[in-house]
Amino acid sequence: MKNLFGRLFAQLSFCCLLFAGYVAPASAQFKLQEDFEGTLATTTSDGWTLSNSAIMTAPSIDPVGSGWLRLTGTGASEKGAAINSGFSFAGNVPVVVEFNYVSWGGTGADGMALVLFDASTASPLTGAQVGGGLGYCGGAGGYLGIGLDEFGNFSNPDDTCGAASLGPGKMPESFAIRGPLSAHNNWIGTALVVGNIDNPNVTTRPSPKTVLLSLTPAVSPAVGYTITAQFRAASGQPFQTLFSNKAFPYVAPANISVAFTGSTGGSNNNHELQGLVAGTPDDLQVTMTGPSTALQGAAVTYNLTVTNNGNYTLTDTDSPTLLDTLPVSLGGVTWTCVGTAGASCDAGGAGNLNVADLTLPANGSVTFTITGTLDPAATCGTTVVNSANADFGSAAHFLDPDESNNVATVNSTVICNTTLVANPGMLSYPPQQVAVASTELAPLFETTG
Repeated sequence: MKNLFGRLFAQLSFCCLLFAGYVAPASAQFKLQEDFEGTLATTTSDGWTLSNSAIMTAPSIDPVGSGWLRLTGTGASEKGAAINSGFSFAGNVPVVVEFNYVSWGGTGADGMALVLFDASTASPLTGAQVGGGLGYCGGAGGYLGIGLDEFGNFSNPDDTCGAASLGPGKMPESFAIRGPLSAHNNWIGTALVVGNIDNPNVTTRPSPKTVLLSLTPAVSPAVGYTITAQFRAASGQPFQTLFSNKAFPYVAPANISVAFTGSTGGSNNNHELQGLVAGTPDDLQVTMTGPSTALQGAAVTYNLTVTNNGNYTLTDTDSPTLLDTLPVSLGGVTWTCVGTAGASCDAGGAGNLNVADLTLPANGSVTFTITGTLDPAATCGTTVVNSANADFGSAAHFLDPDESNNVATVNSTVICNTTLVANPGMLSYPPQQVAVASTELAPLFETTG
């Protein structure tokens, strides 16, 4: 899947380097990436500014290459922010954001937030509140705050977000959405999470959790966005859908920038982030058909299709990478490929697939027909597993908002060769009267092999 943990860099479609203090022009297709595993001192050109309690854990706490962005420690009433004023995207385009986080080691509060703010703000998020405000409520230029709320007060109008902000009251272990400062950071919605969103009272950093957010411009005459939020408690687990096309009815700023905030109150946690990717969404789909059984020594054929369900043409550096490492029990593997609806691919090849030069227009597909011969000595009754996946590389401007359909697998059960043997090998008939039917005799057939 996505390479969220390698050394990543911020980029626009027309630019590879953003200078500190310079807000790059917004692009219709864009990608912002940062792993937060280093010191960030080497990536100040990416436009990140850390404030208040926010630090990089490398190299003082973790080795360089294994670090985290820590928004708060376990002190009382801390507030931290990581603000990227060097990168923006237009306020009327779709965006998908994915990141990993851990909240741990304290008594269980308050939380952190993904923040989108008006890129024209001179001092973004100044005035933001600690505690239940998650470092977002009251912050200058704030447009959208999506809170990972451990203690529950991001939904509580009686706490730091203020009575005018509305809300259902305290909702621990939840995701909550709040609107712009200009609308009193109005409460939009809260979704409870199945399984805790934090790990308090532990002494070592737990495994990370993942958040995947998709924002789609509202269909006129509506304004703002619709929001889909997904949460994964651990790597390899399925995503929980917390919000599905939730209306966010506020006109977006002309250009939007990204920040992360965190806070504590009387209770606390370490609030840490890794592996941020934000970009233009485009959904890839992989399907594969093949045999349910495979005969020793016989040909096995798969049909593997990659479809672009998005709205953009994918080519060159935006082309997805398709990987299919064929089972070792298949020999002499060859493949051919054809495209539909304007899609194109290499006409053919041999061996495993590692293809990164596809051209996929919107709704276009390529289909690979893959054929190999099953080892005659393959063990009868075992399963031959072929699994393929497609995803965008780190240089692409796109991010897949639905990873559940990026992988396809075919399982085939090995069946053995059999030989029929007649027993006895010859039939012996006794003397028989003419024109009278004889007694029926038949050999017993046995299978071998």
